[in-house]
Amino acid sequence: MFALVPILAQATTTVAVGDRTEVRARFDRYIGTAEAVTTPYGSVTTANTRQSLMLRYSPFLTLTNVNGTQDRTLLVLHSAQLIGQLRLRRTTLRFLQAGDYGTRNFVVDAFGDRGIANTPTGVPAAPTPPGTGVPGGNGTTGNGTTGNGTTGNGTTGNGNINRPTVAALPATVRYADSITQVNIDQALSRRSRTGAYLRYMVAGGLDESSRDVYPIIHTPSLGGYYTYEISPRSLVSSTAQGSYSISSTDIRTYTADALAGYRYRFTKNFSLGMSLGVGYARTTYADGAVLEYVYLTAGAGAGLGFNVEYRTKLYGGILTLYARAGYAPTLDQVAAVLDQRVTWAVGATWVRKRLAFYAGVGSSISLHLDQGGGLDAFNAALGGSYVLGGGFVVDAGARGVWQAYQGQTTIPPTAIVFAALSWGGSTSLGGRR
Repeated sequence: MFALVPILAQATTTVAVGDRTEVRARFDRYIGTAEAVTTPYGSVTTANTRQSLMLRYSPFLTLTNVNGTQDRTLLVLHSAQLIGQLRLRRTTLRFLQAGDYGTRNFVVDAFGDRGIANTPTGVPAAPTPPGTGVPGGNGTTGNGTTGNGTTGNGTTGNGNINRPTVAALPATVRYADSITQVNIDQALSRRSRTGAYLRYMVAGGLDESSRDVYPIIHTPSLGGYYTYEISPRSLVSSTAQGSYSISSTDIRTYTADALAGYRYRFTKNFSLGMSLGVGYARTTYADGAVLEYVYLTAGAGAGLGFNVEYRTKLYGGILTLYARAGYAPTLDQVAAVLDQRVTWAVGATWVRKRLAFYAGVGSSISLHLDQGGGLDAFNAALGGSYVLGGGFVVDAGARGVWQAYQGQTTIPPTAIVFAALSWGGSTSLGGRR
């Protein structure tokens, strides 16, 4: 794999371990429920200046009561990744094999830092101050890069990792997924870059009752991108991608889309980006019925939309403000329908040495909520973190969530308060320095 084996004798091997444990209380209509989540991780990385290979394991253990019962349930979702990379003069090759296995409840997922399924990006996690000494972060896995929130697709415009999700239906499922992906990135010149990815994903329930919530979906996909820097202040980009999926319910879906974007940086601290694209989808149902769509594509965050970001110094730290909005139709591959959605998000982060604060709200609004695949969602976050030193970080805050799917409330307005302790450390086993 990328001729990685010969480097083992020349490279440095690093072993890292850590954990993030969170305790939280959620309040739904004045009824409080306590939960605890811990996400330990361990990784081994072998690397030199050109090549690297990393193996990582991180289970998610959640102690909660689900479906309104008083009985405590331990949800365990095992997650593993194998990532390889080879850097040449102008070319970078990447390989990913990732997988999850265990029990999962998508309502409980919405209460944690993995976010609500199928909602837009925008609500920030706690920014990590520099010099935290926690290598590898807390091992969060499950939502990956939200991208356009396409159910089951799990790909963004440049092929970044985006794990599959479904709407937050009130059920605990036995679940598994597997993602295999190869990326190539090529620098054409000092101003232009291009790249492509090839990906295969399979995800779904492991038994009949679980497949009623999340049917097994096989999705091969491929795509590419091109960027060109017109000037130090302005950049244009384009992406194209296509996928085919087939589910255990014998629903087949073809999708293809293309997007063009433009970003302009007015000053060092203020930038504006816009994008516009078009997509095509064709779905064939088990009874032979066929639906075809031509739509403005969601692409990298919004089919027809904008994003604004502003940075400035404030009280000795760096304050970042952002706002995003767009019209982003989303293909729900579980329901196999296209849901037309308006998305927006605003927020801010502030980082000063060991201290960081964040706040944000985001929403997805369906224009046809009572139809199949229609999703309305709202999520908010407010909190902060502090680096204690020695690899330890504390963070605390509050979250708010709400969701309605196909005209039915799946998550009533819920407030969550939480506190967490993270720790991590690593050691080098030798090799070339």
